[in-house]
Amino acid sequence: MSWGLGTNLNNNTTDFNAVSSMEKHNYQLDKKKVRAGEYSQRFELNHGDCGSYSDWDDCTNDRQRIERNFFWNGINQTKWLGFSIYIEDSISDKDLTTSMIQMKVNGWRDSIWMLRQISVSIVLEFNILGSATNNCYVGAAKNFKGKWNDILIKTELSYEGGRKDLGESYTELYLNGKKINECSRRYPVLTKESYDNRPRGNNQEEFNINYGIYNSYISNWLFKNKTKEVDVETWDDVDEVSGKVNSSITNEPFKYDWGIDIPKRIIYFDEMRIGNTKEEVDISANSKAVD
Repeated sequence: MSWGLGTNLNNNTTDFNAVSSMEKHNYQLDKKKVRAGEYSQRFELNHGDCGSYSDWDDCTNDRQRIERNFFWNGINQTKWLGFSIYIEDSISDKDLTTSMIQMKVNGWRDSIWMLRQISVSIVLEFNILGSATNNCYVGAAKNFKGKWNDILIKTELSYEGGRKDLGESYTELYLNGKKINECSRRYPVLTKESYDNRPRGNNQEEFNINYGIYNSYISNWLFKNKTKEVDVETWDDVDEVSGKVNSSITNEPFKYDWGIDIPKRIIYFDEMRIGNTKEEVDISANSKAVD
């Protein structure tokens, strides 16, 4: 797949491949909250919004999501992602972890990086596909809410080269024009093994971006905040490919009455671009809207 100079990530160029929730309220083109152009992409997730696809079922794997996806081939390339994000106040500042956008080697559960709200913080979480996670602090969650935030992320998609020289990096993140130095990584963000052994095989596109709203192990939040007692057994979620195990309260959180619902979450994305240079994806350098 050859993109040329860059690709705009909008409702025409991304899809809902491998997505559970898909009702009218889950995804809309919105003309009220717009960073530029005519519309933004509005994502909404409510208690019980889950579903299934192919050989996966979010409802029985302690997850919820509404995401769009973009796939490409790009090993040994440096890609820049630029986008604007608006987070509604409805997203809790504690307990419930909300993931907003992630870059992955296609087929692996773990992401190369994931922008998430964890408790009161927005972080960029790095996970070199099976190794321990490593987070960098992007900012306070309260400072992201109720306004547009412009983000640029650089990712060098290579497992060769070893450690970069001081001042160079495989990743960079800019928030509203300011470089967040803590998010620069001098070591590769994937390994040869993770690339060569990607579960979907070598005949499909190598990388993908998922953006929207994604939550995993939500039964932990429900159990902590419940107002009614529930009789459940701990569930061990085993990744059959990597062998990684995560435990949660139950794999079927919406089967039970907890006396409380997961709060509604709403996020808007706008001006989403992916390209080969910072200038191609920076909203401040582009007069033409993504629309």
